[in-house]
Amino acid sequence: MVKSERRYHRLGLRYSKVFVFLAGFAGVAIFLVMLLWQLFPSSDFRTTVLLAGNPMSVVSWDGVRKHVTIIELPAAVAITGLTGVGEYSLQSLWKLGELDTKDRALLADSLGELLAIPVPWYIGPQAKHPYGKYFQLATHGV
Repeated sequence: MVKSERRYHRLGLRYSKVFVFLAGFAGVAIFLVMLLWQLFPSSDFRTTVLLAGNPMSVVSWDGVRKHVTIIELPAAVAITGLTGVGEYSLQSLWKLGELDTKDRALLADSLGELLAIPVPWYIGPQAKHPYGKYFQLATHGV
């Protein structure tokens, strides 16, 4: 009887450390979310981010109304790109923007012009990385 109690006691100690770690991690995550929630709603403007992928998503946060608007477009949709590049699919505009070393925001600018909203932020996969898993977060005109 004593031997089995020690075993459960030892297992309880092992899992209690994991529980304390996970509870602390969750507490820090909740604190950061609450902190960001307090910082961003005070803005009187929209924060708009382009999420490049398939589908392409334009996410817009309205700080006054605390409302998120999401517009999703298939990556194969063709639009007219800015700077005279012609009509390309959204995915091709993303790749063309990566090739341009001066202004990488070709897709964000083109979608902003199409939707008549400024898109200053964009997130998407980097084609230069061999695995394509790493993302870039960039600003344009902010």
